[in-house]
Amino acid sequence: MRVDVHDALWSALLLQYYFTPGGVMVSVLESGKKRENRTKRKVTKKFPLPLTASSPYKERGGIGLYLTSLKHKSPEVLYNGPGVVGNVLIDSTAKIGKDCRIGPNVTIGPGAVLSDGCCVRRTTILRDAIISQHTWMDRCIVGWKSTVGRWVRMENTTVLGEDVIVGDELYVNGGQVLPHKNIASSVTEPQIIM
Repeated sequence: MRVDVHDALWSALLLQYYFTPGGVMVSVLESGKKRENRTKRKVTKKFPLPLTASSPYKERGGIGLYLTSLKHKSPEVLYNGPGVVGNVLIDSTAKIGKDCRIGPNVTIGPGAVLSDGCCVRRTTILRDAIISQHTWMDRCIVGWKSTVGRWVRMENTTVLGEDVIVGDELYVNGGQVLPHKNIASSVTEPQIIM
């Protein structure tokens, strides 16, 4: 199985935690240094990289710091196009529609599609995700192969797992949606959707 460099980057930025062979949870700080968490946890062989409940909050700030460092170290990597505000990292295979407003602190992965008229702020969109027309997103993580319908508003650290479908004209406020789910009604209060 071939591992794509972009997938590894998005996954590392999303999770920001890993376990040492001794079973100690280690957090990768924005400065690049490692710090051991005082809480020791057992490592299971099946799930070596769990997504912890606090990861989306840490990801939000970590992406901004990472993109700011890219701006100073290698600004040619950042995307400069119409409608871009601040630091934005977009894969060359992603498709961006017209009249979109992107940024600050946005990353868009390989094969992702951002349709016309979208507004995306402080968000990570992973591989092959589709964002339909006139969607507004702030502080979100959109999982691999997920589809977000037209005129959707997502905010407040909404996290979509892999292959999630969000219907048209919905509001998602802080929903954490597990993989392979279909959202057909608005989520007005932060909750985990199983």
